[in-house]
Amino acid sequence: MTVQTYQYQKKKHDEALRSRKRSLAGRDIYPIPPVGNWKRRLECRDDPEKFLKAYFPKKFYRPWAKFHLEVIARFKEVIREGGQVALAMPRGTGKSVMAQFIALWALLYCHLRFLVIVAANKKEAKKMLDAIKDAISTNRLLLEDFPEIVYPLKRLNGSALLARGQLYFGKSTAITWTAEDVIFPTILGSKASGAKVVCVGINGAIRGKNTEMPDGSTARPDLVIIDDPQTEDTAASPKKTEKIEEKIAKAIKGLAEAGTRLSQIMTVTVIREGDAADRYLDHNIYPQWHGMRYKMLDAFPENTALWDEYATLRRVSEKQATAFYKKNRAAMDKGAVCTWDDCFDRRSEISAIQAAMNLHIDDPVSFSSEQQNEPIRPETGSSITDAKTIRKRLNGLKRGVVPSETEVITGFIDVHDNVLYWCVAAWAGDFTGYVIDYGTFPEQSRSYFNKNDRDLHVMKERFKGRKNTVIAQGVEFLATDLLRRLWTVQNDETAIMQIDRLLIDSRYMHKAVESALTRIRDTSVKPSMGIGVPAKTTPMNQWPQRTGRKYGDYWFIDKPSRRSYRTVTMDVNYWKCQVHDAFGLKAGDRGGLTLWGKSGETHRMFSEHCNGETVQFVSAKYQANEWTTKPNMDNHLFDCMVGCMAAASYAGIKANDMPAPLIQTSNQTITKQARMAVRFD
Repeated sequence: MTVQTYQYQKKKHDEALRSRKRSLAGRDIYPIPPVGNWKRRLECRDDPEKFLKAYFPKKFYRPWAKFHLEVIARFKEVIREGGQVALAMPRGTGKSVMAQFIALWALLYCHLRFLVIVAANKKEAKKMLDAIKDAISTNRLLLEDFPEIVYPLKRLNGSALLARGQLYFGKSTAITWTAEDVIFPTILGSKASGAKVVCVGINGAIRGKNTEMPDGSTARPDLVIIDDPQTEDTAASPKKTEKIEEKIAKAIKGLAEAGTRLSQIMTVTVIREGDAADRYLDHNIYPQWHGMRYKMLDAFPENTALWDEYATLRRVSEKQATAFYKKNRAAMDKGAVCTWDDCFDRRSEISAIQAAMNLHIDDPVSFSSEQQNEPIRPETGSSITDAKTIRKRLNGLKRGVVPSETEVITGFIDVHDNVLYWCVAAWAGDFTGYVIDYGTFPEQSRSYFNKNDRDLHVMKERFKGRKNTVIAQGVEFLATDLLRRLWTVQNDETAIMQIDRLLIDSRYMHKAVESALTRIRDTSVKPSMGIGVPAKTTPMNQWPQRTGRKYGDYWFIDKPSRRSYRTVTMDVNYWKCQVHDAFGLKAGDRGGLTLWGKSGETHRMFSEHCNGETVQFVSAKYQANEWTTKPNMDNHLFDCMVGCMAAASYAGIKANDMPAPLIQTSNQTITKQARMAVRFD
């Protein structure tokens, strides 16, 4: 090698060495700045409320509402001790923002190491992760007080490529900064080293999430935030709702390490009654979830006339309407209870009550769903009577006592493999109904249970043989027992009545039912079938007349092919609406439906069965309310109640004699007859 060649190679080597040193120096973020305000950092370590106010003053600048403080306390408890909470707050009051920044608080202070964000789809999940990333990369106060975490992230300038080579004191920070996950830098002395945040859609690959920590251990998620997991489309579909619940119950719950309790925070908006959000907020359906449901208005103003006048003025001029409200505020606010007194626009509004009523006036349907978390169905003109309301529909009579105005007593038996459900109701001539008794056969030892409970008393304990034989014997025994019962008339202990019509569901196991009827030999008993006539099919009251078929109000009786007995076939879509309309009336109103006794808790299971289905207004070739069973819910006593009401019509009580209950819609009040005209004419 010549001298010139040697000098050239040495110069090339020295330049490469200097280049590598410059590169390493540029990638090495040592030294990290000192903590700017230790006092502020330490004061917020165990107080997420202070953390939100101290580090995000522009986002949380208004005074807290009472429900905000309750939610913050609950979130802290779930993060620190484990558990599950489902939260519905009025839209715009900060439920998602609070969840994501309290999760950030927990990550910064090492209360948790691995956060998984789940949303209705990956796009929505990324939005929440982006909000956390923006807070880390742009918040000056966090940079000052958490430099060991924020400074290395800040040095990336949002580039995922720079993360690969970042060093601290010559060692890799192992930092990650992508669209779907973030891993906090590994810094000597930082307890938050390696903390991770990932996001995924509810239908994405949720299983198998784990991460390797700087010390070589493997960590599994310790907190999952489920942010609005449903959409308008999934909320309208019971099958898709069931799929969401299955994902949460299996895939998400399975993220936890064996023997540990996974913390879960679910923020939801109730779109439709019976959707996933509504169900997770219901303690009776999901007792393991702590449901927290808040409204914008706990009570509406009493003086509706003044608010009607205000609404008329507001259509002309918002300033005139505000001046009117200012003049009459005391009278207009009377009776109203607003949950957040500071939630209004001071540029155009005077109070939170006015702000809430403005939203209600502009769009009552959206207000009911998004601000009250109690959606209504403007398209159907009616809503399902909730379980609590049904339990309050009491007439004070003793169990088994028949009101003196009773003209007909009807019963219905719902057939299943192990247990038969039954109900008996009394009916006045104006279709006012009284539930006088219900239960199961065999009778159970407790008042509340589910059909699939393993410890139920079943018919196989009483009868031997194949399933068909056991069901036939059970139906025969129960039907005979109900037909022989003597029901005492109110205010006349000497007067008694018996069942006039008893229908038995024969859609399932019809041969077993017919076998039982052959031995019962009583003309007051008939097999029945319920069919839900959909909107795409001609309504039952418009079906063409057929020889040998007797027609009534949305029912007919004839002998179906391959059946031995004339069978009562009813449109259950129609009669289910009638039952809920009747329960929606006040006790004592003509056409209303009430329960025996003075204690609503007695009827808890019955009322929940009556809320075991959802209804959707469908417009196709025709228009109709179509009912669907809710996932994992029992509805058998509801089926019995529907059968009892249809049996009353079959026994001669005329639906036309029923009063026209007023049914509220978002824009108008219409009678039931008018609603039916809309549906079928």
